[in-house]
Amino acid sequence: MQGGSLPTILLFILCGICLCFSAVVLWSLFQKKDERRALILLKSAAASFLFTLLLLVLDALLPLLRAGRGLGSMALLCGALVAFSVFLAHYSKKYGG
Repeated sequence: MQGGSLPTILLFILCGICLCFSAVVLWSLFQKKDERRALILLKSAAASFLFTLLLLVLDALLPLLRAGRGLGSMALLCGALVAFSVFLAHYSKKYGG
């Protein structure tokens, strides 16, 4: 039995990372909300939205500058999920969530 190729293995690892961060996002959205928790979610969502917009602009500019083919949908999804999780952790620590 042959082993999988490196791109296939990396794709499975990337999908696993996306699933883990998706679980973090869903878990945080379905927790009991008080005013402080709502503020943390609002700030995290706004910051990750801005980060996602920057990724989309980068995705549009890369082909125009002939610096690559763009980022790809899986990379954009992972970037948005990681950004939300990082901002959620940051604002949770900042506001004591």
